Amino acid sequence: MNIIVSGSVYVALALLAGSLLYQLWAGARRRGRYEPAGDAAAGGDTAIAADAATATGDTAGDGESRGLRPASILRTAAAVLILIHLIALSLMRGFPAITAQYEALVLFAGLVLFVVQVAPRVRTIPALVGVVDLLAFLLLALSSSPLVPYAITPPMPALRSGWMIFHIVLAFLGEAFFTVAFGASILLLLSKSDQRRARLDRITYISIAYGYALFTLGALVFGAIWAYQAWGRYWGWDPKETWSLITWLVYSVYLHLRFVRKRSRKVSAIASIVGYLAMMFTLFGVNWLYASVHSY
Repeated sequence: MNIIVSGSVYVALALLAGSLLYQLWAGARRRGRYEPAGDAAAGGDTAIAADAATATGDTAGDGESRGLRPASILRTAAAVLILIHLIALSLMRGFPAITAQYEALVLFAGLVLFVVQVAPRVRTIPALVGVVDLLAFLLLALSSSPLVPYAITPPMPALRSGWMIFHIVLAFLGEAFFTVAFGASILLLLSKSDQRRARLDRITYISIAYGYALFTLGALVFGAIWAYQAWGRYWGWDPKETWSLITWLVYSVYLHLRFVRKRSRKVSAIASIVGYLAMMFTLFGVNWLYASVHSY
């Protein structure tokens, strides 16, 4: 049973790899379609305009449902397989499989794929879909690497709490939205098209708005309630708690810059990237550098 359960993650990885490869092939095909040989000398301006439209996803209003439908099917299959994997682990443990680092990374990757599938704005920009899929693939690959121990063990009594479930699931769902915002921010800084930057800025803002609300509830509010139930205090300045607060503060700065101060798109994108880096350090770096009561 363990072999079957653990093998499902490798199948999900293969499905995600197939989705990424298909997206690369579809992107190359689109570029070839808008750069015919005859236009190289006589129609340069047309080719450049078409290439810019391809980059923003404007060449086909239904681009995701047509050209990238196979990639979407593979992504959905990977997400469903991850869900089945976590359900199977939960049944084997007798408690939701979200208390170990391996399980958390699998959950995180699955939620990133879920957000892509339910966010139509994201799927209108093929490059963004590819970046976010790649990040989900890396998370899933890391969970299956020797760096992350795999063990099916029942959680300690302090972890058997409904508040803990809300704390972890909502925090990771918020971080999944932050992942989309991170990908959009990277592409915004690399883009030379004002139209594309405007669309990526909007996606970044909406993703962080959703992620901020979910992260606040999950990581801070429900986390504090669970901490009081488990350890008798709402806040203890544990390194993981401190860095979660730092992450929250950085995204608060982003929202202030974007909504109140109305700073430039590039400044806001940089704040988004800094927030994501702080979030990833909270997830990975804290436990490697500091002693923490959190297992991940």
